Amino acid sequence: MPPVIAPYLKVLHPLFIIVLLLAFLAGWLYGGGRLLHGALRKATGQRRLSLGRCVLAMLLSGAAGVFAGGVLFKLISAIGNTVEVNLIIPAAIVALVALVSLAYLVLAVMFPLSWKQMLQVSARPFAGMLALVILLGIVGGIPAYFMGQRVFKEDSCRARLRLIHQALVRYERKYASRQAPTLQALSDEGLIRKAHLVCPAAEERAIGYFYLPGESVPNDKPTNTLRACDLRDNHGPGSRGVLLANGDVMRPDEEAFEELLALPENAAFAAALREAEGP
Repeated sequence: MPPVIAPYLKVLHPLFIIVLLLAFLAGWLYGGGRLLHGALRKATGQRRLSLGRCVLAMLLSGAAGVFAGGVLFKLISAIGNTVEVNLIIPAAIVALVALVSLAYLVLAVMFPLSWKQMLQVSARPFAGMLALVILLGIVGGIPAYFMGQRVFKEDSCRARLRLIHQALVRYERKYASRQAPTLQALSDEGLIRKAHLVCPAAEERAIGYFYLPGESVPNDKPTNTLRACDLRDNHGPGSRGVLLANGDVMRPDEEAFEELLALPENAAFAAALREAEGP
């Protein structure tokens, strides 16, 4: 699944997704079957053409197309991951072409018409299915977009905190274990892009995170020492991303965050954060 889609799917109830999938399946089989049935009767003049055979044709063509498209999508995506190139869009385009092509070939085998007639016949159910996909996309996509914006921004925020940790580690390596004095110093040194210092939920701030210099901890060593966190109102009350000294990123609720601040190892961080944010 493309990472950019995952946050939006998180906010949709699994039952809602199942209902959308069942609606598409019913539309593909019965709705597509009826459209195919009508197009075939018009093209061939056969009045006794079985609707059941058309439904079966839509089932087989859809299954073959989805299988072929899915395999190609996975294969191209895996190649992209291997060479570290994002091939999601090319993979989706190739998968869609394969899906439509194989579905058409299955229909052509089941109903031996000329290729021109078959194109005209298959255009009707395919157009109907495209309309169904758009309709279901609107029904599921609009609420998912508005509900998923918060989740998307929180996930993006965690990703940026991880990038900040990586930049802090590179700074320490570059300057013989000396800690970066500010987050701005990481950008000035070219260790991180300026855009990655901005919290996705508070883009009006050039630097959206509070940071206190301190020694990094190896990734495999557990720690509760705070190194950076969201500013108080980035994501609204009760939600902060925090970066620990070993690179772990968490999103505790306000009570858990206060418990972290109360730990002895975070006394200096807590005092500096309260001074920066005010009462």
